[in-house]
Amino acid sequence: MSAVSVIAMTNSSPDNAAELAPQDRILRAGTVAAVILAAIGLMALAAVLISTAVGVQVWSGLLLLAYTCLPVAFIVLIAMVVVGLVRRRQH
Repeated sequence: MSAVSVIAMTNSSPDNAAELAPQDRILRAGTVAAVILAAIGLMALAAVLISTAVGVQVWSGLLLLAYTCLPVAFIVLIAMVVVGLVRRRQH
């Protein structure tokens, strides 16, 4: 395959969200949720590291966010990869 055909295959998704199948909406929502959870977890981890370096007492909620959001985001991303692989095998 040439690079142009690979790019054409990857850009073949519809632009309108109303045209997406329910499974595609679920996959997109899962991906967005994983990215948001990862961003929250990384920001909480950065805040914990910065506050510890400055010498300020760390709020336990930040630790909870850092400890839970990143692993949950990773698990959601693994689930999205597995669902994608299963869907590719079915086609």
